[in-house]
Amino acid sequence: MAAARKAFLRDGYGQTSMSSIAADVGGSKTTLWNYFPSKEDLFAAVVDDQVERDLATLRQYGLKLLWTVETHAHADHCGGNRYLQETTGCEIYASPIEAAFMENPILIPYGLFSASPVQALKNKYLMPEASRVDFRIEGTELFVDDVCFSILPLPGHSLGHTGIITPDEVLFSGDSLTSIDILKGFPFLYLADVEKHLDTLNKLKVLNIEQVFFFKEFFREN
Repeated sequence: MAAARKAFLRDGYGQTSMSSIAADVGGSKTTLWNYFPSKEDLFAAVVDDQVERDLATLRQYGLKLLWTVETHAHADHCGGNRYLQETTGCEIYASPIEAAFMENPILIPYGLFSASPVQALKNKYLMPEASRVDFRIEGTELFVDDVCFSILPLPGHSLGHTGIITPDEVLFSGDSLTSIDILKGFPFLYLADVEKHLDTLNKLKVLNIEQVFFFKEFFREN
């Protein structure tokens, strides 16, 4: 599972193969297929395992998940929403546009195909399980339990992509930023709106913030 997680994060879903994962662990592809009939099944297992690991960490510290803010509706970010809701009863926050995709995930492959998507596009990487969005985020402030979080619209990678800044000035920027290592392997970014993404990068460039956390990377000081 660790090797599969590493491969998906490093190479992305499209570029990762069952053969490469088997090679990483030093086993045969046949053995891997015995456990997971397809790459889609393996990816779903990796997502479920990560969710369980996160929940185990919370339990270790005596914490309970009450709510989660989703930066956008891509499956590698919101694919565990439904499970989290059913397991913990947590509430989901998202921008109105991204909420529409989370609650109607068929829209994700539909947007790529511009028609009723073919079966190959109806996989868990492109079409996660539908999840209920409890609150649509609008405006520049979000109050949860009397704590104020700043909301930063970061469109480009997706239409309603949102960043959130904690009271101690940590920005969770989702996929609006990409590490140099990822760019070396994948120089062509997935962008829903190139112009808005460039505006987002300019906005982030001048943002005075203590730390930034973005997907596939650890905390980096500004």
